[in-house]
Amino acid sequence: MNSKAEKLKLPRYLKWSVIVFFAIILLFVLFLATFDINQYRGRIENTLTQSLNRQVEIRDDMNMAISLIPTVVARDIHIKNSDWGASKDFVSIGELRVEIELLPLLLDQIFHAYYLEIREANLSLEKNADQENNWSFLFQKQTNGEKSGFTGIDEIRIVNSTIAYRTPDSEPKNIGINRADAVVTADKPLYLNFNGKLDNESFTAEVKGDLFSKYLKPSSPQSYAVQIKHKFATLSSDIKIERGEALDIHLDAIRMDFNHDNLKELKISDGDLQWGKTKDLQISLAGDYSGLPLNANLSSGNTDLLQAEKLNIPVKLDLSLGNNKLNADGSIAGDFGNLETNLQVQMQGESLDQLTGLFDIALPEATQYQVKTKLTKKDKQYQFDIQQAGVGKHQMAGQLKIDRGQKPLKVSGSLTSKQLTIAQKKKEPKKKEKQKPSIVLPGNIDLDLQIKVNNLKGLPILVSNIESRALLKNEKLELSNLKFTIPSGRVNGSMKLHSENEMLHYVVDLSSNSQNIAK
Repeated sequence: MNSKAEKLKLPRYLKWSVIVFFAIILLFVLFLATFDINQYRGRIENTLTQSLNRQVEIRDDMNMAISLIPTVVARDIHIKNSDWGASKDFVSIGELRVEIELLPLLLDQIFHAYYLEIREANLSLEKNADQENNWSFLFQKQTNGEKSGFTGIDEIRIVNSTIAYRTPDSEPKNIGINRADAVVTADKPLYLNFNGKLDNESFTAEVKGDLFSKYLKPSSPQSYAVQIKHKFATLSSDIKIERGEALDIHLDAIRMDFNHDNLKELKISDGDLQWGKTKDLQISLAGDYSGLPLNANLSSGNTDLLQAEKLNIPVKLDLSLGNNKLNADGSIAGDFGNLETNLQVQMQGESLDQLTGLFDIALPEATQYQVKTKLTKKDKQYQFDIQQAGVGKHQMAGQLKIDRGQKPLKVSGSLTSKQLTIAQKKKEPKKKEKQKPSIVLPGNIDLDLQIKVNNLKGLPILVSNIESRALLKNEKLELSNLKFTIPSGRVNGSMKLHSENEMLHYVVDLSSNSQNIAK
């Protein structure tokens, strides 16, 4: 018996090795159990500040969950904004949860994040009058010879956050994020998902792609599957991108469903966009609009918009929808403060009701038009002039002014036409449905528009000319100074429209020769 027991005894050095091994494990567990990451909060703030070149402050206590890849939770985080920014913080974060290589972070070495979750963040993106932005520091390379301590993030999730975008000449744009996810790991397929609001309108988007490592190689073909949903329309498409000497984007199976009774379904079965080394742009589309064959080709000359001080771009467009064809040939010249277009436009077809869905707009005898427009920008004011549109007696001219410096946004202008032929489209019998307004009246626009049309034909009663003044303010549209001529004399009046509880309400007051004829 004793001889067998002696055979089972472990060597002394092996015993001590086992004891030391378990002691190290015990000490490591005790270290993690008693470890307080807040002792390193100042060092972490310093590492992040150096990596971002922007002051980072963590105002609340931090926590750490024990695992092979520790999860660090920090609250009330602030990254300082540019000195000229309207907001004190570039971003403030209610809670940040990150799975990270902890030791390199604590030792001020290069570190990598595997997963990042941000909650209740407020991000402020701004541009000043000198066109400087407050986010460029995120993309600046180190100039002092030191390597950036941060190498990237594999997966990101953002919850219950907002983004505000401000420029000196426009109202702030707000994006609300209910939830957004991004997977950008080299060995996983690219995935982006967004669910939130754009200016208080629900908006969702989803992008799926190839392995993310392919996007890191400029010469690799890239594929995306895209779906976007908005109140106005739903868009889905497959996109392939190749970057060589020229940028080539191929669009496949595009489908757009408009969420509006008067707009129809658009499908693009094949589309290509090429942008060459000389910045020549070529776009071609083929598909159908509500069952009608649709083809479009657009080509232009140098389109290096970011580099050119003055633009002078030749443009050629060929568009066909069913039996209707439109060809345009001309140029766009000037700069972004004074832009002019000069186009020769030719149209062929019986009517354009397939495009409008509301009216049959008959083409007059002349099918070739000279179109000249001018867009002028000064400070926060924009002016668009239709200097000439038409040929011979078929002429239209007008002016539209937009003042973005006022609240609400102020729009005013005038439109004059010498001749227009309109026939009301025949409506097919439909099942009784809940009536919805066909006009959406936004409450943030102050519209003042004067309209005058001479020789107006085709309405149920013969009208030789019409004049009116349209005012849109606080979700109510008023047509005042409404004047038109019928065979029995001149009619004056007014009309008021407003939207309430998904119904469109209107009041019409017309008079002829000082006698009230309709109300």
